[in-house]
Amino acid sequence: MAFVSESQSRFVQGVTVLLGVFALAVVLAFHNITDGDLWAKLAIGSSFWNGHLLRHDVFAFTPTLPLYIDHEWGAGVVFYALLQWFGPSSLVVLRMVLAIGLLALAFLTGRRQGCDETILLLLALPAAACILTGYIPVARSHVFTFFLFAATLFCLEEMRRGGRWPAVALPALMLFWANLHGGFVAGLGVIFIYAAWGIVTSRGVSQFIAKLWPARTFASPRPAPAGRGLGRGVSSSPRPSPPQVCGGEGEGKLQKSEMRPTRNQVGLMVLVAAACVAVTLVNPYGLEFWRYLVPALRHPRLRILEWRPLPLLAWDDFWGFRLLFVLTVLGVAAGWRFVERKNWPGLAVLAVTAWMGWRSRRHGPFLAAAALAYAGPYFEALWARRFNLVAPVGLIYAAIAIWVALRFLPDASLYPLSPIGEDPVREVDILSQAGAKGNAATPFAWGSYISWRLYPNIKISMDGRYETTYPESTFDLNNTFYDHQGDWLRLAREFKVDYVILDLQSEPLRPKDLEAAGYVLITNVLNVSALLCLPEHAALLQKTARALPPVTVDPLDLNARRGR
Repeated sequence: MAFVSESQSRFVQGVTVLLGVFALAVVLAFHNITDGDLWAKLAIGSSFWNGHLLRHDVFAFTPTLPLYIDHEWGAGVVFYALLQWFGPSSLVVLRMVLAIGLLALAFLTGRRQGCDETILLLLALPAAACILTGYIPVARSHVFTFFLFAATLFCLEEMRRGGRWPAVALPALMLFWANLHGGFVAGLGVIFIYAAWGIVTSRGVSQFIAKLWPARTFASPRPAPAGRGLGRGVSSSPRPSPPQVCGGEGEGKLQKSEMRPTRNQVGLMVLVAAACVAVTLVNPYGLEFWRYLVPALRHPRLRILEWRPLPLLAWDDFWGFRLLFVLTVLGVAAGWRFVERKNWPGLAVLAVTAWMGWRSRRHGPFLAAAALAYAGPYFEALWARRFNLVAPVGLIYAAIAIWVALRFLPDASLYPLSPIGEDPVREVDILSQAGAKGNAATPFAWGSYISWRLYPNIKISMDGRYETTYPESTFDLNNTFYDHQGDWLRLAREFKVDYVILDLQSEPLRPKDLEAAGYVLITNVLNVSALLCLPEHAALLQKTARALPPVTVDPLDLNARRGR
């Protein structure tokens, strides 16, 4: 095999990274459909930039909670600011930057384990597939959580290696994170894992445990065998193949990281953990924030698909998580005995994130960050540098980039769209053009879109804000109506429901059921959605529907919104 110089390898790796960035960006640009949760975030962001933050719900006519505590209020502020200053395309670009940033930070954390760049580039492929479910929608607040989770892992590894700057960076990250998305508790969790491991393995505690259980001593591992190094964090071994890999060690840190953490290091880690908890109280709601958040974290949300457990075998959007999980389990198990110094807090994070992904399918991207950060040394131990992987990995990335360019690039766009079927576009157009006023029964997934475009003229029955806004009784009342079960007309009896918007793709309730109850059908759009109203509104809406322009209003056009 021809000799490949270090500079040539670096050049190929650089091109490989660029190909990967290109492919991921194109895939995300291809998936440019707005998410139903975006509209509620834009609404709260609009209220903030107009001088006040909503403390009580103003959008619903059904019963709501006495306080409106939105754990994603900061995300709404960011989304609205980007929309206002840079236009709708900035929302798509933000999603790209955060997705690529997540993988980059996890990659750098993997390098801190001493893992070879080429192995990490290979592992980045299933990791990228795993994060797609979190970053395809435009744009949800959890895009910040997955990125900041990877940033937290990077900071914790730097701190474990003796760095001091993360002691300032971690509380700062947590301050922003707590105001962007409730997923900051995942960050607190991994910080506690690292702090607990530091306490358990500190000299005083390990000596105390050794006295209680002499057979299970916590003595420092022996130094790696002397010999010619095989790369960053890789040392030669008495066994000819594969080599022993020093997981968790970085260049120039071997001797230092072999030592147990000192009392000062453990004290600093505990202090940082306490500071990270304290800064979560710096929010617009004070202690009420946590009084709301704890029950919200325990809420099952089983009627919402993305919160349900992930089935073991299925071909769906979560194939990337399953693939990464299988590869990670096989890689760690096969390489376990060849990795000399294991990163135990990292392995704990890996196990917890895998469990989170199976327990709730929306949490899959956490595993992507953890696997890329911690699983690399086990794959490197199996590879044992038997041959140069730089060129083969580069060819794999080139093939993927070509396929992405042919498959996705022609239809990729930086402009987010809200097409018919994804949102009740034409139904809202009719109500908007008619200047309709009153109460509208709205499906769970569409309520925020309707209130974003029609408030204050139209109030809604329910939207995706769920437990932040509504008691469970309101959720059940709206679900019973759209499920067409039991006393389904109770919603229309207890409140004057002027208009009903139907999602014919997801809800059992049909126009004929409402027509039998006295409502008038105004429009049925491609059998995917429908609009009905009370007879008193029918003449105006029918006239508006007949004269409706063929082009819809862009819901992200703030000038059109100000003109209401």
